[in-house]
Amino acid sequence: RLVFNVTAPPAEGYITHLEDHTRPVGSFTWLDLHDMKVAYQPPNSSQSLRRSLQVEFQAIDGFFTSSPSILVHLSIRMSETNAPRVSWNMGLDLLEGQSRPITWEELQVVDKDNINAVHLVAVDGPAHGRLSVRGVKAFMFQVRDLKEGVVIYHHSDSDSTSDHIIFRISDGHHSIRHKFPINILPKDDSPPFLINNVALEVPEGGAVRLQEYLLLATDTDSSDDLILYQMVSGPRAGRLVRKSSTHQTGVSVDSFLQRDLIEGQIYYQHSGDETFEDSFDMLLSDSHQPPNLSQTYTVVVHVFPVKDLLPAEAPGTVRSLVVRETEVVHVSQSQLNFSDRENPDSDLTYIITQSCSSPLQP
Repeated sequence: RLVFNVTAPPAEGYITHLEDHTRPVGSFTWLDLHDMKVAYQPPNSSQSLRRSLQVEFQAIDGFFTSSPSILVHLSIRMSETNAPRVSWNMGLDLLEGQSRPITWEELQVVDKDNINAVHLVAVDGPAHGRLSVRGVKAFMFQVRDLKEGVVIYHHSDSDSTSDHIIFRISDGHHSIRHKFPINILPKDDSPPFLINNVALEVPEGGAVRLQEYLLLATDTDSSDDLILYQMVSGPRAGRLVRKSSTHQTGVSVDSFLQRDLIEGQIYYQHSGDETFEDSFDMLLSDSHQPPNLSQTYTVVVHVFPVKDLLPAEAPGTVRSLVVRETEVVHVSQSQLNFSDRENPDSDLTYIITQSCSSPLQP
């Protein structure tokens, strides 16, 4: 693997890496060269004559063996157009809701004729802010305004992450259009909100894991993993528990992080009571201090009954029958009557487990 060192930089301009062309580099790898990521950044000024420069490199291999000096000649040709052009465009970075000047450090324009006659007009954008020059709302300014730092971009404080301005740059005779990008860093001022809230379904006395397709929140300007779920009112027929496997009993919780939910540790455990509709209310908050709070969300639980109750004998049943010899007597509900809360009485089946007998004929 070869590494190239810049042993003698050019007299004007510098060698740079295209991942950040604003800074000179003192070395680069063969892979950078192969991927065409190494460039020469000329000086940010218009040239009236062709100029020749040179730069020296030295290659070093994996055994730290150095090559002889490598001399590269550079030629800067004068512009073939009389129109102004952008020689430097760094764009603008600012926080959401912030105002920052567009200065000569971010945007530089050169013109072969008369740079003082060049003016810039915003013909498209900004979409999420406005421009002002010397404290007054404006859409046009000159190069000297850039150099003096009096051109200000004001962000609208919306939840936008990018913006741009297309400038028409003219010297009075020739003009070009150029896009100036604006990168907006979000401010943590929005609360999290639910994107999935599906009713839970659980068998009576059972448990169900809260999965992402059932319950999930997001936050536009902070980490989703750190969203905190806080119970405002708990379930009446169950509880929320944290456990690492379905076989564990778990620990009751009133709050949990979304990270716990994604890792499969949060369950709804039904109490086993004959209550088949349940719900609980939750509030979401992010990790900002103080936290941004969401509205209250209601999570609904549907419980499927399990037929686990035994039939019960009806009050007043005597469970005895008096019959004369040779008579036939019907067994009625007075002697044998059971009911079931989970089934119609007509669906009950009586099974004879021991036949009738007498002391004489056992």
